[in-house]
Amino acid sequence: MGRFIYRAAAFISCWLILSVCTAADRLAVPIITAGNPDAPTRIDFYLSPTCPMCAATFRNTVLPLLIQATRGRQLFVFIGILPRSPGDADFARVLTCVPQDKLLPFMTRWYFYRRTGDARLGKLFQMGKQYGIAGQSVAECTSEQNDAMLLGFNQFVFAKERISETPAVFINKKHVPEIFYLWQLEDLLPELSDKDMKDGS
Repeated sequence: MGRFIYRAAAFISCWLILSVCTAADRLAVPIITAGNPDAPTRIDFYLSPTCPMCAATFRNTVLPLLIQATRGRQLFVFIGILPRSPGDADFARVLTCVPQDKLLPFMTRWYFYRRTGDARLGKLFQMGKQYGIAGQSVAECTSEQNDAMLLGFNQFVFAKERISETPAVFINKKHVPEIFYLWQLEDLLPELSDKDMKDGS
């Protein structure tokens, strides 16, 4: 009996240690990727979790590109969720609570909700419960270390690259301003056309 209690205590202790490490080490910036990292074309999207244009860009441009990236080896898509204001930052902090494997379906639902719904933090928590958000407050979804990483990443993208608004789009690490729709990307990158993607699928 004593041996069983010892083993149970050891198991619980290990579980707690792993849980603490997982909470401390989770992504400071919610990130979604798809496709082949070695593809000749990489498109990076930096989106605010609240801006209406980011929601439209996600629905009309990002989702189709994610599908294309999973079908062939010619495209890699990166999506970083970044704040543009103190209030916006709370939304990004909450999204760090979402398990990585559920982040895409959750962001898809959130950005479709943003077509007509207001950006309310309470709504984000409510919708996130079925996607693995365990916390009930912003403080439970972040840490000082995560905040430092989040703000540092935000500063790198927006300050170093001299970007003042979202959505921000990069093609092969080069900022391409005023790109919001899929047809604009297809004009710049003929390899993203339907014909070429069908041939490669």
